[in-house]
Amino acid sequence: MPRFLRVTQRGRWARYPTIPWLLPGEMQANALRDLQTSNNSLSVYRADDESAAGKICLAIAATRETCDKLDYAIFDGTELPSIGIEPTRTTGETPDPEVNSLHYDLKELTVEK
Repeated sequence: MPRFLRVTQRGRWARYPTIPWLLPGEMQANALRDLQTSNNSLSVYRADDESAAGKICLAIAATRETCDKLDYAIFDGTELPSIGIEPTRTTGETPDPEVNSLHYDLKELTVEK
């Protein structure tokens, strides 16, 4: 089962009752900022196990100017083809060549996808 990792900001994904005005099952609109695309593509890394996730996070952290927490989400990629999304391998931009080989773009995204 392919699993993918995307850097996020955990506070944006807070759910009810943490944010009192959110209704049960709703997400705050600020969570969409973590899904910001470039050329209708979303950058993700394939992280099929905890070891890969740790290496990816370390490599991404090494690209930052300041040392701070790094939040991320891992999601199951099994259903992507059924909704018309094919992950495309592209080269990542971290200092770790092994991690760069785990980089994918989710391309040709639409609002519906």
